[in-house]
Amino acid sequence: MRAERNLEFAVMGGARYARYFRTGETFLGMVPAQRYLDLLDAADLVITHGGTTLVHALERSVPVLCLPWTSSEAAWAVRAEEHGAGMLYPAYRRPLEWRVDDAVHPSTPLAGHWSLPISAQGLSRCVRRILEEPGHRAAAADLAERLSASRSRFDLVDLVRGAGR
Repeated sequence: MRAERNLEFAVMGGARYARYFRTGETFLGMVPAQRYLDLLDAADLVITHGGTTLVHALERSVPVLCLPWTSSEAAWAVRAEEHGAGMLYPAYRRPLEWRVDDAVHPSTPLAGHWSLPISAQGLSRCVRRILEEPGHRAAAADLAERLSASRSRFDLVDLVRGAGR
């Protein structure tokens, strides 16, 4: 895929994620919470693992492409796909693989997608499909309406947005 000047990368969660997004000493990604919400408001598509960012994107009528880390995130992605508001990257339909990761614990097996056939062409095809088929944006807008209707009166996202101004 071609890099565009107006693309930005956002990671929520603070410095605890910094080690995953470094090249040498250059930090590549984290933005403040308010900037993250502004990015979602302006986005045409969000690529996410399928956690809370999926919900925040859909609340803003933005379709999603999901590359989940866990089976619960895959389940959210499948639901978004069933509603026509996004897509689970096809390789993630494969069963989870169990392996031991010494960084977590030398005797604790973890389930995950440790090796998947993901390519730039495959991602590009999915992105193009979501952006070019008008139904994805409309379905995301429909879900946004339903999510908005089911929210409580206390909205943490609005609280964060207000505190950032």
